[in-house]
Amino acid sequence: GVLQLQMGKPEVTELVYATFVFHSICAPQWRQPQAFAQAGLARVELLNADASQGYAFDARGDTCAEMGRLGKNFRSFIAQYTVACTAGSCPPQR
Repeated sequence: GVLQLQMGKPEVTELVYATFVFHSICAPQWRQPQAFAQAGLARVELLNADASQGYAFDARGDTCAEMGRLGKNFRSFIAQYTVACTAGSCPPQR
């Protein structure tokens, strides 16, 4: 499924987005992998207040688990699984 969230801010910065993915999406998977798997989360979209800008994260497979295992730089790793959203639309994942 797709989790789409909208912030009450005029812009979603890359840092805010990456921090959100790390702490609110991936960290819960590390703590409770079975519950995360049952949720069937495939994509997370975080958009600004008017939904004109934001980012989408590909949460399929073991993306978060890989980031946690390898101790990678979370911002650059998350960027590999991210697409930018504009004009209220998020393109398909790469």
